[in-house]
Amino acid sequence: MAAGRLGQNQESIQATNRSLVLELIHKEKVCSRAYLAKNSGLQPATVTYIVNDLMRLGVIEESGFIQGEKGRRSIGVSISPKSFCVLAIRLTRVGYLLALFNLRGELIEERSFSNSDKSRPNESIADVIANAVGLVDDNQSYKPLSICIAVPGPFNAVEEEIVLMTGAEVWNMKAMRYDLEKAFDLPVMMIHDANAGALCQYWMNDQRLSKGTAVYVSVGQGVGCGVLVNGEVLEGNLGFAGEIGHMSINFDGYECACGNRGCLERYTSSTALVAIINEKYATDLTFRQIADEIGKGNDAFMSEYRTCCRYLGQGAVNIINCFNPAVIVFGDEMTRIAPDLLLSIVKDEVDRRTLPQIHSTTTLSVDKNRRSAELYGAGVVAIRYVFDHIADML
Repeated sequence: MAAGRLGQNQESIQATNRSLVLELIHKEKVCSRAYLAKNSGLQPATVTYIVNDLMRLGVIEESGFIQGEKGRRSIGVSISPKSFCVLAIRLTRVGYLLALFNLRGELIEERSFSNSDKSRPNESIADVIANAVGLVDDNQSYKPLSICIAVPGPFNAVEEEIVLMTGAEVWNMKAMRYDLEKAFDLPVMMIHDANAGALCQYWMNDQRLSKGTAVYVSVGQGVGCGVLVNGEVLEGNLGFAGEIGHMSINFDGYECACGNRGCLERYTSSTALVAIINEKYATDLTFRQIADEIGKGNDAFMSEYRTCCRYLGQGAVNIINCFNPAVIVFGDEMTRIAPDLLLSIVKDEVDRRTLPQIHSTTTLSVDKNRRSAELYGAGVVAIRYVFDHIADML
């Protein structure tokens, strides 16, 4: 017997088949039973049994007649937007976001909060739990089934510990998991926020990210990237894969709390932009105030933003040389200031610093949605968990 291989029993096979059917329905929005049989490789009778079972549980519903193959009309099925939801949480250095999503991945409600003590986020854990309970209580027509937290990195996925948050003490994830499980009696998952952002792009039906290698770069209070290989996250040994924020772009540059010098996030994150402008211009502005000033035409602040974008372009060069992705998508706070300008500067850097055969086959884009891809990605992880365990949960 091959080491590490385990057989599957009937129950695990059924769970896999249910999850496959739900993933296909989600991808198509509305589809027929015949489509599910053809694209899942399952027998029509098996698909009918699974569909009937999921309808009985209230997870999917019939959606009227749709046009099938050869012009035939079929009864369509879709994920039900009613009854069930998941709770997504995104933690940052200075605050947190909470959201409920239905099983289609559609937003029910989102709320944003600041930490009670921005340098000591653990002082806010009780607030996170209380506000999460309040959000669920205010949406009692939905039953929550799972919870996922998107956390800043470097994040040790094996030990479920944030290793470092530059400029602040780290969130105590074990304490938060314990308190969430106690408050909700639900499964709680954790994922690096950049990986969550990558899954969000994939689940929102960006087909460019479904095959081969693709990267999502989260340029917020820190900098990280989620690497997708054929639609699955590349985590590395401990979950540190894609931790480009601590990739040096200047060996003699700023000293970083990680022990390195010249780390990318010291030059191109929103935290870096705030620090550089406040020090250089003797101001005490927040990121939002700086972004507003840039939007109003502050040339000095715009110049600093352009410099940050050039550094981000150098980071993109390193990503391309490490992973050779077909697609790179940039998202989070820094991209929202001037998305088209950021993309133009990054492209110029990539074109100048990589081989033509490489940059000509790499698509660079910016996530222009105003949502937090990292928060939505946490919702995706929670929904996928539900799809994989639906019979046990209901």
